[in-house]
Amino acid sequence: MLFELIQTLVIASLLAWSGLVVARKLAPGWLLRAQGRLAAGLLAPGRGLVARRLGLLVMPKIAAQGGCGSGGCGPCQGCAPAPSKDPQEILRVKL
Repeated sequence: MLFELIQTLVIASLLAWSGLVVARKLAPGWLLRAQGRLAAGLLAPGRGLVARRLGLLVMPKIAAQGGCGSGGCGPCQGCAPAPSKDPQEILRVKL
């Protein structure tokens, strides 16, 4: 009986993990919004210390670091420096 319970828990956790991986690949925007809503609910005023710490763990990384072009790593995985705002740098053409 204990073996069947452990087997069920292992299989359920593997299925949940694979579902999360698929959701990150196929619907990253939806997953980030859902993750943000969950974090906002956990970080709401009046929540306990454990809920608030869990909210900080669940908060999407893009909310903490900024998006593409901000100089930080975003969901685009570009990790490039922020674009220059100097007009001469923008108009410079290499021949």
